[in-house]
Amino acid sequence: MNSRSWYGYWRHGKHPSALIPISARSVGGACCRPGWKHPIGNLEWFNFYWMISGTMRLLVDDQLFELGSQEVLVLEPGRILEGTPAIADGEYRWMTLDGELAGQVIASLGLTPRFRLRSGKCPQELFDQLELAVQEVMPGSEYRAGVLAYEILVLASAGVAGCGERGRQTVELDQALRYIEQNYTSPALSVKSVSSEFGINRSRFTRLFAEAFGISPSSYIGNLRFRRALLMLRETALPIADVARSCGFDDPGYFTRMFRRRMGFAPGKFRKIM
Repeated sequence: MNSRSWYGYWRHGKHPSALIPISARSVGGACCRPGWKHPIGNLEWFNFYWMISGTMRLLVDDQLFELGSQEVLVLEPGRILEGTPAIADGEYRWMTLDGELAGQVIASLGLTPRFRLRSGKCPQELFDQLELAVQEVMPGSEYRAGVLAYEILVLASAGVAGCGERGRQTVELDQALRYIEQNYTSPALSVKSVSSEFGINRSRFTRLFAEAFGISPSSYIGNLRFRRALLMLRETALPIADVARSCGFDDPGYFTRMFRRRMGFAPGKFRKIM
C-alpha cells in the first residue's frame, strides 16, 4: 500500500481498446486522516471502494455514506461526488471501471450501486497486481487488468450475503446460507435442493433469500463456484474439466461457456493471461 494520502494509476488511453466485458480504467488507494477530503467531481465511470480499516466518508448527490472496515461501495456514472471531511483514520483501495458491459457485469454479481456491503478482508495483493497491470503497455496487459478487476468484484460479491442490511433475515435463512457455503462445490447443490433441505417452497425461498441478502440464491451459488474456479485456474495446473468439477460444475462444457460469457474469453486464455 502506498504511504501517500491518496494516489492512483491510470490506463494508457481514455477508452478501453480490448473487447472485454469490463475494463479497469484506474486504480489506487488512500490513507485518510481527520479533516482529509476525498477528491471530488462528476463520475463518468463506475467507482469501486474497498475499506481496509477505519472509516471513510463520501458525499454522493447530497447523500452521506460512511464506510467501515471491510465494507465495499459501488458508485455508478452520473453521480456527483462532493467533498466531506473525514472524522477518523481510514485506509482503503479503489478502482474505476468501464467497458461495454461494465454495468451488466456489476449487476450480475449482486453489487448494487450506492449500497454498503460487508465483503470481508480487502484483497490487497490483487489490488497491487492491478496497479502494475494498469500501467503496463504490453500485449495482453489490458486483458490482465480487466481479469484482475473482475476477480476483485467476484470476491466482493461472495461477501454480499453476509451483510444482512437489505431485508429481514431469519434463523432458517442464515442456516441456508451456511449450508450453501459448506456445500457449493457439490454438483448436487441447487436452489431446489437447498429449499427442500429446509422445507421451504422453492419460489418462496428464492424471494426471501433475495430480499434478505440482495442477490438470488442461484446467483450466489454461481458466484461462489466461479470465485473458486478463478482461484484454481490461477494457482493449480489441473485440467480445466477437473477444475470445473471441483467447483460444482458437473458439465465442463457448460463451465467453459459460462466462463466465456462472463469474461469474454475461455478458461485456457485466462491461464495464459494470468
